[in-house]
Amino acid sequence: CVRIVCAASVEDCCLAVGNVVEHENIVSASRMNSAIVVFLNDVEKVRKLTQNGIVVNNEMILVSPLSSPAKKVMLSNVPPFISDEAIGKELSQYGRMVSPIKKIPLGCKSPLVKHLVSFRRMVFMLLKEGVGELNVVFKFTVEGFDYNIFVSSDTDIKCFKCGQTGHLARACPERQSDPGVSERPGQDAAEPAGVVPPAAAVRPAAEGPGAAAAPDLTESEPQAQPAAQTPTGATSAPEKPRTAEPAVAEPRSARPDRKKPWSTEKSSVGSGAVLEPPALTEAGAEVQGNRMETPDTTPVQGDGGDVDMADEPVFKVPNKRKKQGKGQGKKQARKDTKVEERESDSDDCISDSVLTFDSQEEQINVVHSAEDIKEFLRNTKWQKNVALEEFFPDRKQFIHDVKFFRREGAFVDVEIFRLKKLITRYTLNVTRDIVRSLKALEIEIVELQRLEATGDRGHIKALKSKKAKMNDLLDITAQGALVRSRFKSAAEMDAPSKFFFSLEQKNGQKRFIHAVRTESGDLLSESTEIRKQTVSFYSKLYSSEWSGAQVVEDSFLVGLPKLSERAARELDRELSLEELHEALQRMENGRASGIDGLPAEFYKAFWAVIGQDVLDVLRDSILRGELPLSCRRAVLTLLPKKGDLTHLKNWRPVSLLCTDYKLLSKALASRLTKVMERLIHQDQTYCVPDRSIFDNVYLIRDILDVSRLLGLKTGLIFLDQEKAFDRVEHEYLWKVLETFGFNPGFVAMIRVLYCEIESVLKVNGGLCAPFRVYRGIRQGCSLSGMLYSLAIEPLLNKLRSFLSGFNIPHANASVYLSAYADDLVVMINTQEDVNVLAAILNDFQILSSAKVNWTKSEAILVGEWGGGQPTLPGGLAWKRGGFKCLGVYLGTNEFLNKNWEGSVEHVKGRLSRWKRLVPKMSYRGRTLVINNLAASSLWHKLACVDPPPNLLANIQAQLVDFFWDGLHWIPQSVLHLPKEEGGQGLVQLSSRAAAFRLQFIQRLLTGPRDLVWRAAASGLLHTVKGLGLDRALFLMDTKMLEISGLPMFYRGLFKIWNVFKKQNKGCRSVHWLLEEPLVYGRAHWTSPV
Repeated sequence: CVRIVCAASVEDCCLAVGNVVEHENIVSASRMNSAIVVFLNDVEKVRKLTQNGIVVNNEMILVSPLSSPAKKVMLSNVPPFISDEAIGKELSQYGRMVSPIKKIPLGCKSPLVKHLVSFRRMVFMLLKEGVGELNVVFKFTVEGFDYNIFVSSDTDIKCFKCGQTGHLARACPERQSDPGVSERPGQDAAEPAGVVPPAAAVRPAAEGPGAAAAPDLTESEPQAQPAAQTPTGATSAPEKPRTAEPAVAEPRSARPDRKKPWSTEKSSVGSGAVLEPPALTEAGAEVQGNRMETPDTTPVQGDGGDVDMADEPVFKVPNKRKKQGKGQGKKQARKDTKVEERESDSDDCISDSVLTFDSQEEQINVVHSAEDIKEFLRNTKWQKNVALEEFFPDRKQFIHDVKFFRREGAFVDVEIFRLKKLITRYTLNVTRDIVRSLKALEIEIVELQRLEATGDRGHIKALKSKKAKMNDLLDITAQGALVRSRFKSAAEMDAPSKFFFSLEQKNGQKRFIHAVRTESGDLLSESTEIRKQTVSFYSKLYSSEWSGAQVVEDSFLVGLPKLSERAARELDRELSLEELHEALQRMENGRASGIDGLPAEFYKAFWAVIGQDVLDVLRDSILRGELPLSCRRAVLTLLPKKGDLTHLKNWRPVSLLCTDYKLLSKALASRLTKVMERLIHQDQTYCVPDRSIFDNVYLIRDILDVSRLLGLKTGLIFLDQEKAFDRVEHEYLWKVLETFGFNPGFVAMIRVLYCEIESVLKVNGGLCAPFRVYRGIRQGCSLSGMLYSLAIEPLLNKLRSFLSGFNIPHANASVYLSAYADDLVVMINTQEDVNVLAAILNDFQILSSAKVNWTKSEAILVGEWGGGQPTLPGGLAWKRGGFKCLGVYLGTNEFLNKNWEGSVEHVKGRLSRWKRLVPKMSYRGRTLVINNLAASSLWHKLACVDPPPNLLANIQAQLVDFFWDGLHWIPQSVLHLPKEEGGQGLVQLSSRAAAFRLQFIQRLLTGPRDLVWRAAASGLLHTVKGLGLDRALFLMDTKMLEISGLPMFYRGLFKIWNVFKKQNKGCRSVHWLLEEPLVYGRAHWTSPV
């Protein structure tokens, strides 16, 4: 049995279910309380359906397994003046109602009486534990008359007389054979004098023993019941007429000592308690065999019912019934499939258990416990060809048990699903408790504030205590909005929770897709059409185009560096628990979880309990070559990029992956990081240790300056890769890894992350239909950056081999390209370079499906090209002056100034969002807003280029004014001191700029030997006054040097450097000349302070 929360029709849902598990496996279905419940004939189909979900109207719908769906309860013989509230109070003794009580129409066809309803009502309930079937009678007294309401959860019609199915009491063979039983109760019963009872009222006069019958299904007239039958079956004297009472049932709280008219006894079948109905009067419906005759509970067309159910996974799903009688069919359905699980105190996710599957054909027992099997696999280190007979006598039984526990869903997915539901219920209950507590505290605080004027210290103390509790609850409530608003560093800003809720809403609005365009240019704005077009676009994007051309493959996969055997073996070692734990500790809290809903915080809290099981599951997945479905399926959330957002190519897909997937990828990433520097050339800086994006910006900036300063002709082409990460072919990636010398074992570990993977798009808050992913590297995976750097390295290696490059004067070095992931800048000198570039890119597209978007690419020329400009492919045209590279404008002074256009207004805009909250924020909160949200927007550009004069001073004035809210109390210099020294730690922009310059000098002098931009920087320094020095200039007194010919950045560099005092450091060596600055001697730098 599965539950589907869907607004579509039952038919549409069943058709969607059939597409997953075949339509003949569906037994029955019904809509129950905003959900649809579907019964299948096989437990394996339930697991498959739960894991895969269904697609209805191009929208993915999650499916939940059920263990105890709500039962339909029918109420018969209900007069119209008995209220639903009164009936609900009585029903609550047996369980929880999950739907309103509904009146069942008579189904009249004539429009004149179509509105008539029967004396039957229906409700769905979750019965209490031990309540098998509900068969009781409620007695209501109205104006001195008793009314019996018959309640039953049994859907089969049974006779009141004999308890058998298939006939009513008036047609019972036993009744017809009894000559003392009349067909209908007499109409001459005594009535109270002067009282005219309402319709269908119970008549107080006693009839004969057989005068009463069950409510007639053919008429809407309820029957009377004046006399009570004793538990032993004897008939007592008829009761006297009662005085008028309210027309509702007597509340239970008003009659605590009243004995309930039912008893709880052990059922003959099973061990649960079964409610037996009370004994009835002779004139009432007779009960035999704990069964009473109930009306037909077949739903009337148009009568919808509501239901709720227990959401937890089960192994219990009824098979198709064999054709049997109504009485036997339901019992057989309950016996078709049964799983018995005995819990233990084991910490593993699958406890020691004995599971039994019963069917009509066979019975299969699982003999060995899950813990025994896992312990054996751990001891043998998951090796193959192990002599099982030495450990388990029955080899066949052991193999059967292993297959059972490895069966998809039985080992880990069900446990994860249970944990997810448990966490969901827990958080729901906590949220409800917080809301109730807040409401109660508000009432109490208002009352205490009213009493505060009395001056009572007890009231004042209580008021402070209540306010503190409310603040604590509001802080807890704000944390969720804080995480979802992505202001993770704002935890100490002391802002009201309402503000973070508004930030969360704004973030959601930014990701809302209002309209999309089709390939033909049509604009779609309807929600269903948007989802359909989005799924179609990304399904096509992730479809493979790999052709596997061997000639092209051989031309690219040559000349690449290879790992040593020792390094390859180190990567190929077995996955360990310590690796997973280290990976878990490095994960940040507050990140979005995957489709299973289990965040990193959960794994951190319960790692001691589930760690070994997670390791076993991942090892087993690597052996099988496939992860569980929850790990293979990712949620794709779309983030807007620049450009027209009606075009789906301007949205960046980011994969939200499950934590166990991220554990494996992060552990493998830790291994791969150690060898990246050996495999990737220094001109590629993405995801390589000790390299950064600033290396690329520094290189391009210095090449442009060197070319302009020395009059060299240079062409730079910035290539825009279209959906670079999403177009990487998997087969091509595996071949690249093998070419680099990775062992098959390590490649298999990475392949398992991309085997049979799926994606589910999240569009405007809803999940779309899942689709298979045949290519692409998941952005959101810890390995994605390194895998892409490895995948594009064959292209970069071939470009280095065939391009002439840019020769740096005085450095004896050439630069061919600069790459940061897919942001690629290529150096061009001749038309031949352009032709070679175009040919190599075309071949690489055939090999890996990588595609250059020429419309977004840029090309810039520097220097004089006497022989004419080279012709560019793809309609690309040359530009002069500069271009934007990795977020920074580079080139002439005109382009450099573009970096700072609107900077003051941008900072003002960020601060204005918080302006109204300044009076409510502490100084610590204001400092965090300034340092982390306003000033931080300047850091990237400030580290690469110098700002215009007075710009930083103007922005600094805005920051200080925001901090003081217009009122300056202490000198500004004090604010910049650390909090321990009496300041507030407010950032000083000029000092931060100086720190960036010192970091540049430190990296230039002491950075890695293969620093890609050092040669270009040295070429610029060589031009200073014809000294022919480069880095040695920093070991000299540069105050008297003429540096006006240097670019603005380097002039500012020496200005900061001259702040420090320099003196010779004492040296005991007699070779003092070798230590002079002119020959790279040592010096000692100190601050003048």
